[in-house]
Amino acid sequence: MRPRWMAALLALCELSASEASAQQEHAAAAMPDAEPASRPNEVSVVGAPRSPAWTQGRTWGTTRFWLLDPGEQEAEAWYSARLRHNGVSGDNEELWQLEYMIGVAPHVQMDVYFNYANDPSGAHIEGAQIEGRFALARHYGEIWANPVLYLEWHPQTRGPNRGEARVLLGGQLLSPRVYGAINPFIEQNLDADVDGVFRSDREMGATAAVSYAILPGRLALGAEMKLGVDQEGGATYQGVAGVGPGVWLRLLDGHLKVTYAALVGLTSRSDAYYPIVVVAVHP
Repeated sequence: MRPRWMAALLALCELSASEASAQQEHAAAAMPDAEPASRPNEVSVVGAPRSPAWTQGRTWGTTRFWLLDPGEQEAEAWYSARLRHNGVSGDNEELWQLEYMIGVAPHVQMDVYFNYANDPSGAHIEGAQIEGRFALARHYGEIWANPVLYLEWHPQTRGPNRGEARVLLGGQLLSPRVYGAINPFIEQNLDADVDGVFRSDREMGATAAVSYAILPGRLALGAEMKLGVDQEGGATYQGVAGVGPGVWLRLLDGHLKVTYAALVGLTSRSDAYYPIVVVAVHP
């Protein structure tokens, strides 16, 4: 038989253990469930909005607009001809070009061309072109008219290096189905000709284009024009102008595109006929 003091001590210990267990269960119930050790980290990335599909690649033959989004690429094959170049009978020029373009940053697109020509001097490798486009805005629609600075360096195998600068402006016009652009430009020689004499052979003016999407995202019809002055290898400026239809066709969910334009000369010193055909592959 246990003494009374021992029985009381045992009873007190059992009561303390019971209260401690109850407190632990209450604390465990109040705590949230532990995160599973294998739960992956969650990262939220917010990027610039994508540009409209019709701006991603070649929309017109004579007029450029906007630039490719970062990572977007396009490869193009060009054919163009200048019949009665500068209004001179028998001066006909044909040009074949291969172009690759890529969007390298939110503000920047780079292009490179390889050119092959057939003119009165014969068929030959004409040269190359390296172009850069530099947008003022970070994304399409951020600034009115979406201004882009366009710079081109054009080394030639049978002539001096040439340079061109444009300002690309445009966007939708009153309706989601109507869009247009305008390019004020200046182009001239950058160094001496093959005879060692420097001639600027400067051309200044603007090109413009407008299109209506008959089948949005697939088919658009419109018009293109060019207006300006050209030294045409001499010292004085000649007025040049041309206007004609334009067609834009998008196939295979946008992976294949065809652009066509054909300008008819409006002055005696303009090219009598200037057709352009561009077939593009957009991965």
